[in-house]
Amino acid sequence: MEAFVDILEELSPDLIVADMELHDFIITSVSRGAPVLLLSPWFSVWKRPGLPPVTSSLTPAPGLRRRLRIERHWLIRRRKEWRKDMAAKLRTGLTDRGSVLRHYARTAGFPQRLLRKYDWPPPFIYRSLPVLSMTPAELEFPHRVRPGLEYLGPMVFQARRDVEPEAADGDVSEVVAAARESGRRLILYSVSSMRTKDVDLLKLACAAVSTRPDWVMIVGLGRSVEADQLGAVPDNVHVFPWVPQLRVLRHADCCINPGGINTINECIHFGVPMVIYSGGLSDQDGCAARVAYHGVGIRGQKGDDETAIRLNIQRALDDEALRARVERLATLYRSPEQRSRLARIIERHLANSGSTEATS
Repeated sequence: MEAFVDILEELSPDLIVADMELHDFIITSVSRGAPVLLLSPWFSVWKRPGLPPVTSSLTPAPGLRRRLRIERHWLIRRRKEWRKDMAAKLRTGLTDRGSVLRHYARTAGFPQRLLRKYDWPPPFIYRSLPVLSMTPAELEFPHRVRPGLEYLGPMVFQARRDVEPEAADGDVSEVVAAARESGRRLILYSVSSMRTKDVDLLKLACAAVSTRPDWVMIVGLGRSVEADQLGAVPDNVHVFPWVPQLRVLRHADCCINPGGINTINECIHFGVPMVIYSGGLSDQDGCAARVAYHGVGIRGQKGDDETAIRLNIQRALDDEALRARVERLATLYRSPEQRSRLARIIERHLANSGSTEATS
């Protein structure tokens, strides 16, 4: 952090915008009195009344039983993180990242009351520093929002330049154009960029689409699955090692995905209904639950067979109310007012940069 301290001293910044997991930079900045605004890619990760953990598939509902279930999920979550933390300390002799960061925070004079351990994501989160969540408030569960947390919404950079590797099954653009010209419905299957072994689900989805010649499905495998694991695929399914997702979503009628927040944000941006089969990693369960709760997508169930998957796709394609909700969100988040919201928020924080802590 010595080089970063030199930068702070040279620039004397009025505001530092930092990813919520860049803990060493956050600790250094706050310890030296620099105003910090954290960026989070997730829905709320803080424990609030009636709000399930973002890693849980639970949805809020009235009644004591549901509230108790939510409390139990928080308890299980924290117990799991505590065990992982203790195991890491024992395994490394207190040289794990969490221990090192907490030691650094103490030596740097960082206020320990701001740290909250045994939550997600590890090793800790911040109790009261101001946070911008790059998720849509309209998809969050209803709850009393943690002070200092604001929902910025999807910030999709449409003009980003993707470097496309060599395709495995022809050119993606040709498949998209052919589907549009023929009037067939275009489905994008986006495989998680995180490690996954759910090849069976992908095979079932291919089989589900095979009986519908009026559908065309593009599959982007990413780093998780190899094409030869799928065996023979139907003529109306086109498999690629990588897909330029934004380019396809502009034309897609539906997107099947594992619940990653980046893909969800991109689907909202382009007004594409979703069928989500959660991969169960990180916040995917919580994202899938929110999409289904607000009716902008279908949440598939573990154990769904070929018929169930086909019916879920059919509903996402044909449910006019679902499509209207997605399109309303797309219109909102593509509006000039929304696109300039980040600048307005930063201007407000610059005006109030005398304080480094939000009201607890």
